[in-house]
Amino acid sequence: APGRGLQRLHTALGVLVWLVPLLGIAWVVMQDPGKRTVTPLYHEAVLDWWSQSSLYTGPLGFNYLPHFALVFTPFAWLSVPWGDVLWRTLAGAWLGAGVWQMAGMIDPRRRGTAFFLGSLLTIGLCLQALRNGQANALFAAVTFQSVLFLAQRKLLPCTVCLLLAVAIKPLGLVLLLLAPLIEPRLIRRLLYGLPLLVLLPFALGPTWYVQSQYQAAWANLRSCAAVTEHRFADLNGIFREFATPLSRTTMNVLSLATALAAAAFVLLVVRRLAPPLRHAALLAIATSYLMLFNPMNELNSYIILAPALSMVAVTLLQDMRSRAGWAVVGLILCLAILPETLRPVARTLGLWLPPMLTVVFVGLVVIVTAGKTCNVSRSDGASGC
Repeated sequence: APGRGLQRLHTALGVLVWLVPLLGIAWVVMQDPGKRTVTPLYHEAVLDWWSQSSLYTGPLGFNYLPHFALVFTPFAWLSVPWGDVLWRTLAGAWLGAGVWQMAGMIDPRRRGTAFFLGSLLTIGLCLQALRNGQANALFAAVTFQSVLFLAQRKLLPCTVCLLLAVAIKPLGLVLLLLAPLIEPRLIRRLLYGLPLLVLLPFALGPTWYVQSQYQAAWANLRSCAAVTEHRFADLNGIFREFATPLSRTTMNVLSLATALAAAAFVLLVVRRLAPPLRHAALLAIATSYLMLFNPMNELNSYIILAPALSMVAVTLLQDMRSRAGWAVVGLILCLAILPETLRPVARTLGLWLPPMLTVVFVGLVVIVTAGKTCNVSRSDGASGC
């Protein structure tokens, strides 16, 4: 009975970790909907779509697929600020629900404790993106949910979430391509779903207009990839700060080589792990890749990495003596606290520290998962590593 009472207390505290910030964000948005927000850009995109005007004006404008205008349409149809509040609340509530599901997978007997810990480790990297209403928040929730459905072997909902992630941001293609390496049965479902995703805009707009927007989207994505200013927190942010920036060609080659290495690692190592570490590692590899090779990453974009950091940390901290687990907790605290706290004295810290910590996180994941795989090989009587 005392154990059940403690779990109820931790569950309630975990709910408060999400509820209090979301209520606070809703209040400030209601008071001043136009302050610190990117949602006007989304509202404009919805108006452009339904009036058959061009969605794209360059890297400083709308940088999504045409599908995003359709995703945001229900929120735009609600009057401001109600739609904007609902947009933020949906993303935050979905992230919190994902942490609750994750906790049940990792430690069913102490689910409340795992939920409270996971919530504390996740929320710090989410607040700014939720406050600003950025699409990254909903994207993070959907990619997280995709992996949770995959862990539960719910393949149809997993497929829907993978496709929805692509509709929200083209970056969703990374997880969509890696997930079938863990679960090959996804391939057939994705082969049915991807054509439907491509054809969806044609059902809601004239053919000539949709074709023109697909062409404009491709041109816009290429222009975003060519951005070179020292104001983005990707891998090149480290080189821009401490050395010579890598050229676009070099970054493209490095991105492709890393993608192939990531796919090989997932296929040869990650898929051999036991759940939930298998799925935590998959999410970590996919989202870390996005943080390092998306050329327009901002500090707030690291909300996408938050569920992976939390899932890996909570999984490893089932053994409270796990040095790797505590190391991931340290990385989370550094990411959540240092860039904003030290901005007055180190203005560029947020451009190079997050990708640098992401590299460290990937290294930890590789070391831990490779070690687990070696142990499995030796226990099976194989030669090991």
